[in-house]
Amino acid sequence: MVSHLFFYQLGLLGLLWLCCMLHYAWPSGHAADLQRLPKPLPPPRKPPRVPKPFGCRPETDAYHLESLRFP
Repeated sequence: MVSHLFFYQLGLLGLLWLCCMLHYAWPSGHAADLQRLPKPLPPPRKPPRVPKPFGCRPETDAYHLESLRFP
């Protein structure tokens, strides 16, 4: 008759094999990271608005200069 120790070792080997197969066959979280879409690129920056200097209106300045010349 076969020893009980043989069956215990055979059962342990079967459980170890089952755990290894489940470990390799189970879907991992790392595979889902590869399938994600990349983040969209931010819109391009607009050039900064340069404010005009205060009182820079050529037609108004020319008018005042004309009025100063001929009183």
